[in-house]
Parts: sequence; C-alpha cells; structure tokens
Amino acid sequence: MPKSCWTSLLTALVIMVPIEAGAVELIQLGQVEALGTYTSIKDSEDDYGADTSAFYSPVLKFNDTFCLIPLVDVHFNSYPQYLPQEEGNSFYNTYLVTNLHIAARKEYKPGWFIKLTPLATWNIMKETPDDDWGDGLYDYTDYGVEAELRHIISGASSEQHYSSAFEYYKRTYPNFTTLISSTTVTPPEVHEKDYHGLKYSARAERNYTNLGGWYFEPYLLQKLYSDKHTVNDDGTLDLNEDRHDYEVGLNFGGTYLPRNLSRFQLSLDNDYVINNSNMSYYDTRNTLGLGDDVFTDKYYDYQSFSIAPGVEYAHPIGNEKSIRLRLGYDYTVRWYSDRKAQFSNGDYRSQDQHDQEHTYSAILRIPLIKSVDFVVNYALNHVDSNQKFEDFYRYSFDSYSIKTGISWRF
Repeated sequence: MPKSCWTSLLTALVIMVPIEAGAVELIQLGQVEALGTYTSIKDSEDDYGADTSAFYSPVLKFNDTFCLIPLVDVHFNSYPQYLPQEEGNSFYNTYLVTNLHIAARKEYKPGWFIKLTPLATWNIMKETPDDDWGDGLYDYTDYGVEAELRHIISGASSEQHYSSAFEYYKRTYPNFTTLISSTTVTPPEVHEKDYHGLKYSARAERNYTNLGGWYFEPYLLQKLYSDKHTVNDDGTLDLNEDRHDYEVGLNFGGTYLPRNLSRFQLSLDNDYVINNSNMSYYDTRNTLGLGDDVFTDKYYDYQSFSIAPGVEYAHPIGNEKSIRLRLGYDYTVRWYSDRKAQFSNGDYRSQDQHDQEHTYSAILRIPLIKSVDFVVNYALNHVDSNQKFEDFYRYSFDSYSIKTGISWRF
C-alpha cells in the first residue's frame, strides 16, 4: 500500500481512539479445529492428510462506544484437492492461508457505527509435498484496508442491520512467471497477475427472535492490473491498454426456524455473479503455422449462479449441550459467453463452455466437554463440464472426503 495511504489510515485510527480510555476490558474469542482427512479422487490415488484451522481475536473494549478488534485467522490443509483458477481447476496437495485484521469500531451516535480495518492475507500453495514453501506459482499476498458504515435498529421482536463498505487491496503473485517473461531479457510483462482490487458493497439483513432472518448483499469488484496488457486478434500485445475486470455480484438468503419443529433450522444461501473483462486469449495450438490459431475476444466473461439449501437438527443432551447434524447441498453453474469448449484433442467445439458442480455435505458435532466438540465432516463433489481438453487444467472429476477430529472454542 502506498505510504500516503498508511499515513491517512493511522491518522484516522488516532482520531477514532478515545483520548481518555479509562480501564480497558479484554474479551478473548477464538477457536481451534484439528481434523484428520481421507480424500478419494476418481482416477487418482487416495490419500490421508490434515485440515487444521484456528482464529484468535483479543477484543479491546475501551468504553461502551469504542473497541479494537484484532483477528488472526490461519487455515492449513494437507490433502489432495482441485482449486479453481481463472483458466480451470489446478491440483494442489497443501496450502496455508493466514489472515490478519485489526478493526477499529466506533459508535459515533446511538445505532450508528463506523469501522476501519487494515487487513493482510498470505496464501501459500504446494502442488506436491516435496515442493518448497513459498515457491508456488499461485502464491499471493494481499495488503489493504476496509471502511464500513453500519446502522442497527433494534426492536422488540427483530434487529435490522444496514451497512455499506469500501475495500481496497493490492494482490501480488511473487512467483508467477510465463514462458515469455522467464526467457526474455526485457519482457513486456513481469508482474502480469498483480492487481489493485476495489470493492464496493452494501448489505441489508433482519433477524427475528426465534424465527430466523434474511440478508441481501450486492457488490461491485474492480480488478485493475498493473502489468498485464490486452491481446490483439493477431496474438500481439496491446502495450497501450492494461487489463481490467469488473465483477458484479449479489449474495442473498436466509434462515428459518419452524415453530412446530423447534429443533430444526432451515437455511438457503444464493449468489449470482457477472464477470466482465477486456482481456482476450490467443491460442497458438502449440503449432508453427498460423492457420489453426484461435482468438477469443471475451475469454474471461461469464455468469455464475449458486444455490445452497441446508437443514440442521439439534438434539439436546442437557447442560445447554446439543448434538448437531447439518445436511447441505450446493449447486453451482458457470457459463461463458464467448469461450468455446474443446474436445480432448484440443479441437474447438461450437458450444460455449459451461461448468457445473454439485456438493453434498454432512457435518456432525457431538459435545464432549464444555466448548469442545467431536466433529465428523463428509463431502461428496461432482464437477462436470463440456470442456474436455484437460492437458493443463481439470474440468470434470468426482471426489469425496471424510474429516474427523476435535473443535475447541473459547
């Protein structure tokens, strides 16, 4: 982040911190979850691994209107899986994600809150266990800040939240290189995946006592690439135009607690995304001749929709403890407006590419002692696409995973 931005951010934090804080109250929140995993991917070897996550938030409450909320969130996975990239799904064996937030929250008048949050993310991926940490092609770091304005209306039977937020972050890929950039003395592009992210969002939600609630959250995300040029229809780079993407999305859903079935909770989460980019793609087909080359103008333009219903059952066993079972289903479909699907040999088809993913899940939580649960997590994935050219990325596969272990919250 530029030095001037950090200076402005620190000045804003100083203004928000009360001069006479008085006694500071420390409220510690956190959770640690350690799960062993077994994963099976069709037409691949089965493997055992680990899925470990933890977060810790020592909240500093200065008075009734101001608090600081630091948050450290770490997630470590060491089991085989396919993770989505822009062009397709890539295989990874291990990844480590670390998030650091420090939020300053101020109630400047009753029911009105402003929050300023510096943030950072470190994402490290390994394709195989033998790879070195920090050398992954898609490793990245984020640095940024988020500002949020929130209004809360509390009533006798419900509570309403209305918020708007702006987030800026800079994402860098320190290891990403292409054949041209790695073999050219003065390459036209060096940091071609690095970009500045600008996200504008709003959210409305309402929660009803003993009934459930709903939420509605539109957003706009701009990705402004700092060193990535667009491609002309002859395969050359347009050095006068940089890549920029625009993503418009809508997240919405809710929960419902049936009056006659007090142990059940129903939920539904949905999202709709439209992605638009000025970046094209020129496919040389790995041949010397130009006759079979293919130029795709709107290669990264797509729409996607997902729907994720779920039901949770809580069986009380005394002392405010409950055995909880959650069943869920997630369906996601993505269709491209100008990217043609290919046969397995690389020849292009007449249909545009479209991808589908079905995920069936079950999570069982059994309380052992206070704040400690035994957890069993099962997930079945079916990913299918009419894109059959998979020399570099995977578009269709079936997999399932079983995870079991301990979760401790405090």
